[in-house]
Amino acid sequence: MNWPRFFKVVLINVLLIPILATIIFGAIGYFSAGWEGAMNAAGWGVLLGALSIPFSIFGLVQSKYWGDFAGRASWGIFKKTYDGTEEKER
Repeated sequence: MNWPRFFKVVLINVLLIPILATIIFGAIGYFSAGWEGAMNAAGWGVLLGALSIPFSIFGLVQSKYWGDFAGRASWGIFKKTYDGTEEKER
């Protein structure tokens, strides 16, 4: 398992996205209706950010189980193609 990639996915999906959603929605609310709008829109940002957390599980599963598979498979195809070890058609 690739631990740095796993923690990167955790950081981005579980922490950063809800925080950014709260900040962005809060800023939109502030510029449209002042502090009251900022508080209401930040609440929507927290709600939508919290709803995105279960979907981040898909990213964690992908990182844990399939993280290095595609890299290994494509490296094998590259090596066969360019090293001349590819079988010739009969």
